[in-house]
Amino acid sequence: MGLELVELLMDVEDRFGVKFPEDDRLNSCRTYGELIDYFVAAVSEQDATISGLESTVDEYVRGLLISEYSVSPEHVVRDAELFGPNLSLG
Repeated sequence: MGLELVELLMDVEDRFGVKFPEDDRLNSCRTYGELIDYFVAAVSEQDATISGLESTVDEYVRGLLISEYSVSPEHVVRDAELFGPNLSLG
């Protein structure tokens, strides 16, 4: 797992007040969509009270990728490879 992905994970933990489990589910994520699904599942396991969780997490992560990691908005799509040329989170 690359440093950028670890930092992104920590940002999501801080924003939603959760702690992601140390397991292999994160390492199996290959696309942006799989990463969002992982974040949503992990957050909902710990706090099911957030309404519109998927769109909330997606908006937050999308914003981070664009503002903090200089990813072009058109590259932040569900099938974008995390470690490919467009997102480069490796």
